[in-house]
Amino acid sequence: MQQVAKPTDCVWQGKYIELDGVRLHYMERGTGQPILLAHGLGSYSYTWRHNIDALASRFRVIAVDLKGFGFSDKPDKPGYSLDAYAQSIKELIQAFGFGKVHFIGSSMGGEIGLRICLDTPQCIDKLVLIGSSGYRDRLSPWIKLVCRLPYRLGVRPFLRRRCTKQILADIVRAAFYNPRALSDEELDRYLAPLMGEAVERSFLRLLREFDFGKRKADYDQISHETLVLAGEHDHVITREDSMRLADQLQHATLHIIPKTGHFMHEERPELVNELILKFLN
Repeated sequence: MQQVAKPTDCVWQGKYIELDGVRLHYMERGTGQPILLAHGLGSYSYTWRHNIDALASRFRVIAVDLKGFGFSDKPDKPGYSLDAYAQSIKELIQAFGFGKVHFIGSSMGGEIGLRICLDTPQCIDKLVLIGSSGYRDRLSPWIKLVCRLPYRLGVRPFLRRRCTKQILADIVRAAFYNPRALSDEELDRYLAPLMGEAVERSFLRLLREFDFGKRKADYDQISHETLVLAGEHDHVITREDSMRLADQLQHATLHIIPKTGHFMHEERPELVNELILKFLN
């Protein structure tokens, strides 16, 4: 396991580990049984800033920036499907020498956890899904069209016009029940790793390899103890989808968090941390 220098250009400073030539940035706190935190689409480990220390009071917590996000590498080559991310997480678990981990995933991160439970169940102890994707399996026609365009002639001009910093800020805030729950300073840190050509190219790769929802018929095979958390006002992953997921899993407990949107672990961190710690213990 190779570790290299910490980033010096951001308050959110962690460590790096290199897997198959790709450097992954991660935050680490605590000791004991390991917990692995996986963020959602367009996010990075910063989304766990209100959760890491509380969880680290009882566990060793690793919050990773998935390839293409945050401060991890963003290679412009294949490897951005959910299957590829699941394989990367399994390699990360092995690189740290963990036999198995508790896995906590937000949004896309949750669906990655579901893939691991299906394909390598021995890697996961307990599973926590926060506004997890799992059923949406189609891209809109206009996104499919954009994905077919050459990057420099079609995609880049489109993204620079449709994904300005202000538009991205509005998208992030709209995912919260209370948009002001995210301070301006926090929003700036959220958006900092989302700008630039490397991010655009890796995101384009992810969309071209889109394989969300392809295992939705198999979730009833998952026997892990699972905590499913749903935001009462989540418009990204509806609570109906979370209820459907909890019903399909063999051993799932569902909690609907009131007055929260998609990022319930950021809007109501004390409650979410309490529910997770009670579940894991």
